[in-house]
Amino acid sequence: MVASVNGMRLREEELIYVNRYNFLRGLDHQVGEEIENASVNAITNTLIDPTSPSVLKVNSDQDQGYLSFVVIDEFQHNMAESELFYEAQSLPFPVEVEMKVQAEGKSKTKMDLNLKHQQLKESSNEQNKTGDRTDSSVSASQHLVRHLQDEIKKDDVSMMNWLSVIIVTGEDKNQCMHRAKVVTRHMKQAGITCRIPLADQLQLFL
Repeated sequence: MVASVNGMRLREEELIYVNRYNFLRGLDHQVGEEIENASVNAITNTLIDPTSPSVLKVNSDQDQGYLSFVVIDEFQHNMAESELFYEAQSLPFPVEVEMKVQAEGKSKTKMDLNLKHQQLKESSNEQNKTGDRTDSSVSASQHLVRHLQDEIKKDDVSMMNWLSVIIVTGEDKNQCMHRAKVVTRHMKQAGITCRIPLADQLQLFL
Protein backbone atom coordinates (compact mmCIF):
# COMPACT_ATOMS: atom_id res chain seq x y z
CA MET A 1 0.00 0.00 0.00
CA VAL A 2 2.85 2.40 0.83
CA ALA A 3 4.50 1.71 -2.52
CA SER A 4 1.26 2.41 -4.40
CA VAL A 5 1.38 6.06 -3.29
CA ASN A 6 5.18 6.37 -3.66
CA GLY A 7 5.56 6.50 0.10
CA MET A 8 8.90 6.28 1.82
CA ARG A 9 10.14 5.70 5.34
CA LEU A 10 10.61 8.78 7.53
CA ARG A 11 14.07 9.69 8.70
CA GLU A 12 14.59 9.60 12.46
CA GLU A 13 14.55 13.39 12.81
CA GLU A 14 11.35 13.61 10.75
CA LEU A 15 9.68 11.02 12.97
CA ILE A 16 10.74 13.02 16.04
CA TYR A 17 9.08 16.11 14.53
CA VAL A 18 5.86 14.19 13.84
CA ASN A 19 5.67 13.40 17.56
CA ARG A 20 6.83 16.88 18.57
CA TYR A 21 4.09 18.46 16.44
CA ASN A 22 1.49 17.48 19.05
CA PHE A 23 3.21 19.98 21.35
CA LEU A 24 3.55 22.69 18.68
CA ARG A 25 0.09 22.48 17.16
CA GLY A 26 -1.16 25.97 16.33
CA LEU A 27 2.09 27.63 17.41
CA ASP A 28 4.41 29.58 15.15
CA HIS A 29 7.47 27.45 14.37
CA GLN A 30 9.83 26.63 11.53
CA VAL A 31 9.48 23.02 10.41
CA GLY A 32 12.98 22.92 8.96
CA GLU A 33 14.53 24.20 12.17
CA GLU A 34 12.55 21.75 14.28
CA ILE A 35 13.68 18.84 12.11
CA GLU A 36 17.29 20.05 12.04
CA ASN A 37 17.36 20.39 15.84
CA ALA A 38 15.29 17.26 16.49
CA SER A 39 15.96 15.55 19.80
CA VAL A 40 14.04 12.76 21.50
CA ASN A 41 14.62 14.49 24.83
CA ALA A 42 12.99 17.71 23.57
CA ILE A 43 9.78 16.23 22.10
CA THR A 44 7.66 17.44 25.03
CA ASN A 45 9.53 20.73 25.54
CA THR A 46 6.35 22.81 25.82
CA LEU A 47 4.48 24.18 28.82
CA ILE A 48 0.83 23.09 28.97
CA ASP A 49 -1.52 25.01 31.28
CA PRO A 50 -4.90 23.27 31.86
CA THR A 51 -6.27 25.76 34.41
CA SER A 52 -8.71 27.55 32.06
CA PRO A 53 -12.01 25.73 31.42
CA SER A 54 -12.47 24.09 28.00
CA VAL A 55 -9.01 24.99 26.67
CA LEU A 56 -5.29 24.30 27.10
CA LYS A 57 -2.77 27.12 27.02
CA VAL A 58 0.50 26.05 25.40
CA ASN A 59 3.84 27.86 25.50
CA SER A 60 6.93 27.01 23.46
CA ASP A 61 10.20 28.91 23.31
CA GLN A 62 8.88 30.77 20.24
CA ASP A 63 5.16 31.29 20.68
CA GLN A 64 2.06 30.71 22.78
CA GLY A 65 -1.50 29.76 21.89
CA TYR A 66 -4.58 27.79 22.89
CA LEU A 67 -6.03 24.37 22.04
CA SER A 68 -9.46 22.88 22.53
CA PHE A 69 -10.47 19.26 22.00
CA VAL A 70 -14.06 19.05 20.79
CA VAL A 71 -15.41 15.54 21.43
CA ILE A 72 -17.66 13.75 18.94
CA ASP A 73 -20.48 12.67 21.24
CA GLU A 74 -23.19 11.24 19.02
CA PHE A 75 -23.66 10.27 15.38
CA GLN A 76 -26.75 9.45 13.41
CA HIS A 77 -27.67 5.76 13.53
CA ASN A 78 -25.84 5.09 10.27
CA MET A 79 -22.29 6.32 10.90
CA ALA A 80 -21.29 5.36 7.36
CA GLU A 81 -23.17 8.41 6.07
CA SER A 82 -21.92 10.87 8.68
CA GLU A 83 -19.20 12.38 6.41
CA LEU A 84 -17.22 13.51 9.47
CA PHE A 85 -13.97 14.27 7.61
CA TYR A 86 -15.76 16.04 4.76
CA GLU A 87 -17.62 18.26 7.21
CA ALA A 88 -14.39 19.03 9.08
CA GLN A 89 -12.68 20.05 5.82
CA SER A 90 -15.47 22.49 5.02
CA LEU A 91 -14.90 24.55 8.19
CA PRO A 92 -13.54 28.08 7.58
CA PHE A 93 -10.38 27.50 9.65
CA PRO A 94 -7.89 24.62 10.00
CA VAL A 95 -8.80 21.74 12.32
CA GLU A 96 -7.53 18.23 12.96
CA VAL A 97 -9.62 15.09 13.40
CA GLU A 98 -8.18 12.33 15.56
CA MET A 99 -9.78 8.98 16.26
CA LYS A 100 -8.79 6.12 18.54
CA VAL A 101 -10.49 2.80 17.76
CA GLN A 102 -10.34 -0.54 19.57
CA ALA A 103 -12.04 -3.74 18.45
CA GLU A 104 -14.17 -5.40 21.12
CA GLY A 105 -14.25 -9.16 21.68
CA LYS A 106 -17.30 -10.81 20.15
CA SER A 107 -18.25 -12.62 23.38
CA LYS A 108 -18.34 -9.32 25.30
CA THR A 109 -20.39 -7.69 22.55
CA LYS A 110 -22.95 -10.52 22.62
CA MET A 111 -23.22 -10.34 26.42
CA ASP A 112 -23.68 -6.55 26.37
CA LEU A 113 -26.29 -6.72 23.60
CA ASN A 114 -28.24 -9.44 25.42
CA LEU A 115 -28.25 -7.32 28.57
CA LYS A 116 -29.33 -4.23 26.66
CA HIS A 117 -32.06 -6.20 24.90
CA GLN A 118 -33.39 -7.40 28.27
CA GLN A 119 -33.33 -3.88 29.71
CA LEU A 120 -35.24 -2.47 26.75
CA LYS A 121 -37.76 -5.30 26.91
CA GLU A 122 -38.41 -4.62 30.61
CA SER A 123 -38.75 -0.89 29.95
CA SER A 124 -41.25 -1.56 27.15
CA ASN A 125 -43.26 -3.95 29.37
CA GLU A 126 -43.39 -1.40 32.20
CA GLN A 127 -44.74 1.26 29.87
CA ASN A 128 -47.36 -1.13 28.48
CA LYS A 129 -48.48 -2.15 31.99
CA THR A 130 -49.32 1.47 32.82
CA GLY A 131 -51.32 1.81 29.64
CA ASP A 132 -48.69 3.84 27.82
CA ARG A 133 -47.37 3.10 24.37
CA THR A 134 -43.78 2.05 24.11
CA ASP A 135 -41.65 5.16 23.81
CA SER A 136 -40.33 5.73 20.28
CA SER A 137 -36.72 5.90 21.52
CA VAL A 138 -37.14 2.50 23.19
CA SER A 139 -38.61 1.00 20.02
CA ALA A 140 -35.79 2.44 17.91
CA SER A 141 -33.18 1.09 20.33
CA GLN A 142 -34.79 -2.36 20.30
CA HIS A 143 -34.67 -2.39 16.50
CA LEU A 144 -30.98 -1.38 16.47
CA VAL A 145 -30.04 -4.00 19.07
CA ARG A 146 -31.82 -6.77 17.16
CA HIS A 147 -30.14 -5.63 13.94
CA LEU A 148 -26.71 -5.76 15.59
CA GLN A 149 -27.43 -9.19 17.06
CA ASP A 150 -28.41 -10.51 13.61
CA GLU A 151 -25.32 -8.96 11.97
CA ILE A 152 -22.98 -10.52 14.53
CA LYS A 153 -24.60 -13.95 14.11
CA LYS A 154 -24.36 -14.11 10.33
CA ASP A 155 -21.13 -12.18 9.64
CA ASP A 156 -17.60 -12.02 10.94
CA VAL A 157 -17.99 -8.48 12.30
CA SER A 158 -16.80 -6.81 15.46
CA MET A 159 -17.97 -3.87 17.49
CA MET A 160 -15.58 -0.94 17.75
CA ASN A 161 -15.07 1.22 20.80
CA TRP A 162 -13.93 4.63 19.63
CA LEU A 163 -13.12 8.14 20.73
CA SER A 164 -12.95 10.94 18.19
CA VAL A 165 -12.03 14.59 18.68
CA ILE A 166 -11.82 17.68 16.50
CA ILE A 167 -8.87 19.82 17.56
CA VAL A 168 -9.08 23.59 17.16
CA THR A 169 -6.42 26.20 17.88
CA GLY A 170 -6.42 29.93 18.53
CA GLU A 171 -4.02 32.78 19.16
CA ASP A 172 -5.96 33.56 22.35
CA LYS A 173 -8.64 31.90 24.44
CA ASN A 174 -11.52 33.85 22.89
CA GLN A 175 -10.56 32.87 19.34
CA CYS A 176 -10.09 29.25 20.36
CA MET A 177 -13.46 29.04 22.12
CA HIS A 178 -15.21 30.81 19.23
CA ARG A 179 -13.83 28.25 16.81
CA ALA A 180 -14.79 25.36 19.09
CA LYS A 181 -18.38 26.64 19.20
CA VAL A 182 -18.43 27.07 15.43
CA VAL A 183 -17.41 23.40 15.14
CA THR A 184 -20.28 22.25 17.38
CA ARG A 185 -22.85 24.31 15.45
CA HIS A 186 -21.50 23.20 12.06
CA MET A 187 -21.49 19.54 13.01
CA LYS A 188 -24.97 19.75 14.49
CA GLN A 189 -26.28 20.76 11.07
CA ALA A 190 -24.73 17.54 9.73
CA GLY A 191 -26.46 15.44 12.41
CA ILE A 192 -23.31 15.04 14.54
CA THR A 193 -23.45 16.09 18.20
CA CYS A 194 -20.22 17.50 19.67
CA ARG A 195 -19.29 18.56 23.21
CA ILE A 196 -16.60 20.89 24.54
CA PRO A 197 -15.40 19.30 27.80
CA LEU A 198 -14.77 21.75 30.62
CA ALA A 199 -12.32 19.77 32.72
CA ASP A 200 -10.97 16.88 30.61
CA GLN A 201 -8.88 18.76 28.06
CA LEU A 202 -5.53 17.59 29.42
CA GLN A 203 -6.64 13.94 29.46
CA LEU A 204 -7.74 14.28 25.82
CA PHE A 205 -4.36 15.79 24.93
CA LEU A 206 -2.57 12.86 26.53
